[in-house]
Amino acid sequence: MKLNNITTLAKKLIRTTRQLASGPNTYKSQFARVLEGTFRRDYFTLLTMVYLAEHNELEMRIAFGNSCMDLCRRVLEDFISLEYMFVKGKESEAKKFFDYKAVEAKHDIDFLEAIGTTIDQQLMTTIDEEYDKVKRQFLDTSSRTRKKAWADLIEFLKSQELFAENWDALYPSESRVLASTLGSRDPAPFLPRGHP
Repeated sequence: MKLNNITTLAKKLIRTTRQLASGPNTYKSQFARVLEGTFRRDYFTLLTMVYLAEHNELEMRIAFGNSCMDLCRRVLEDFISLEYMFVKGKESEAKKFFDYKAVEAKHDIDFLEAIGTTIDQQLMTTIDEEYDKVKRQFLDTSSRTRKKAWADLIEFLKSQELFAENWDALYPSESRVLASTLGSRDPAPFLPRGHP
C-alpha cells in the first residue's frame, strides 16, 4: 500500500469519525460511551498523522515517518481494545472499563498518601468505598502473583533493615517458608522474632 492510499484512508476515517469526536453522544449504551471517548482521543492523533504524512519532500517524510508510526501505534492499540470489548461482550466489557476507574483512583490516592500529600478524608472514604465495590473483578489471585508479592515483601523488609542481620539463621530455607505461607495473608513468619 502506498503512502497516498494510507493518507486517503486516514482522511476518510477522520471524516467518518468527526461526528463521534465533536458531537454529543446520543446513544444510551456503555459501549457507545467508550467508543465516543476513544474516537475523541484518537481524532486529533489521526489528524496529526495525516498532517505529518502529507509532506511531499523526501526528507520530511523520513523525518516524520517515525512520529507517524508512534501515533499509529496508539490508535491501533485503542482499536484493538475496542475490538476485544466487542468480541468478549461489548456491554459487559464496557461496564468493566468504567468500573476500573475506581481501581485507578485507589492507586492514585495510595500514591499521594505514600508521598505525604494531605488528602481530604471524605474523598478518600468515597474512593475506598468505590474500590471495595469493584476490587474483586480485578484482583489477580494466581499463585505466581502471590509468590512474587511475598518475595517483594521480603526484599522490601530486608532493605528497610526490619530483619535481623542473621536472616539465614532465622529462616534457613526461605523457599520452604514461602511455600508454606503462600496461601496465607499473615506476614508473621517473615517478621523477626520479638517484632510487634
